[in-house]
Amino acid sequence: MQDATAINPAMDATPVAQLAAQVAELLAADPTTDGLEPFAAELQSKLDALRQEWDSLQSEQQRLRETEARFMAFLRSSQDAVLLADPSGRIKTWNDGAERLFGLEGEQLDGRLVEELLEVPTLEEQTDHQITTIRMQGIHQDGSRFPADVSVASSPTPCGVVYTFMIRDVTGEESLKSQLLQAQRLEAIGSLATGVAHEINTPTQYVNDNVHFLQNSFRDLMPLLEQLGPMLAAAENGEAPGAASLAALASCWRKADPEFLISEIPLALEQSLQGLARIAEIVRSMKALAHQGASQAKTPENLNEILQQTVTISTGEWKYVAHLDLQLDESLPAIPCLRSELSQVFLNLIVNAAHAIESAQGENPSAKGTITISTSRVGNKAVVRIQDTGTGIPPEVQSRIFDPFFTTKPVGKGSGQGLTIAHGIVVEKHQGTLTFETQPGVGTTFVITLPLSDIRPEKEL
Repeated sequence: MQDATAINPAMDATPVAQLAAQVAELLAADPTTDGLEPFAAELQSKLDALRQEWDSLQSEQQRLRETEARFMAFLRSSQDAVLLADPSGRIKTWNDGAERLFGLEGEQLDGRLVEELLEVPTLEEQTDHQITTIRMQGIHQDGSRFPADVSVASSPTPCGVVYTFMIRDVTGEESLKSQLLQAQRLEAIGSLATGVAHEINTPTQYVNDNVHFLQNSFRDLMPLLEQLGPMLAAAENGEAPGAASLAALASCWRKADPEFLISEIPLALEQSLQGLARIAEIVRSMKALAHQGASQAKTPENLNEILQQTVTISTGEWKYVAHLDLQLDESLPAIPCLRSELSQVFLNLIVNAAHAIESAQGENPSAKGTITISTSRVGNKAVVRIQDTGTGIPPEVQSRIFDPFFTTKPVGKGSGQGLTIAHGIVVEKHQGTLTFETQPGVGTTFVITLPLSDIRPEKEL
């Protein structure tokens, strides 16, 4: 400890230093002076206060050491990766989970820029000290990327702002979601199988009938053609047909009834072509729905065309309970999307609308409801509205509509996954919104908004 007599009052103006200087002056003038006692008592009091403050600081320091130990224990035990970075984005503290996730040793993380490991937004955006969870891409040591949920928070400290990143690899979750989506898609296809089979059977039947009609018509024409051949050859040689030949030709003409065939065969061919086109349309729509696609990259797609194909394959679900009205904005531009997954969303909502109308019909199934599907452009977004005249959604369950496995349908009618999956596809994969407007006893409208230009998923906060 520094000697009190060596303290310069001009340099240290604290009360204890001043008091020590005064004591030193008195001692120098008269070591036996009685005037020292008051100063000594005051000095002792100040020293006691300093000792208490020192003890308090020691206790606070111990508490901070214990807090730091608990914090480090938390970091080490966390299965998620944790990174602490300075305002420049350089990593200062990390845990074992970060080393495991990124495949890096401690010295390889120290001072490394966070943006080398994560596609992070600008750190200056994190100014409100709130925790923000972002879906972004992480980068392994070998350069491979993986989906991650990252919670980012900024905290002020005496040394400046510290940014905390808690990172969770969601590769398994994404894989599970993909499998669930495919399973739900296949379930939907299975549930539509009867209706689709009926939709294919109807045009197939009249194609079959028309082909049989053409076969019979050709059979009736054959005798006529056989009679005409020799007569044409004779005429070319200048020979007139005999009475027997003309009688036979007239008989064949009456049996074949060419006038009837001339009017009916074109109609049969036209109907057959329409039937084959309808079958091709149904098959094309089913393929579009069932195809998962190896690439998860968005491509520009015609939203109206997707809706029309979905209406086609779901015809068996709604045609007996509702009229369907398409009000499509033909000026709507192509939007970047995952076509098959967006088809799944529309299919779920159309089938739900049909089921809601069926429930509203009760004991009067002859009174058909209406499903209205419209598209429009509002600013930089495409808006799809699917409206039904069904039962509506009761107020007590409206907050749970998008919860996994929640359903108001009877057992065997729904799995409770359709709206959950639809919400995930629209919100997480397309950065859009899926909301609803409902009035019990009147009907429900689901409203989907989709950006007209691609938005990076990690920007969704």
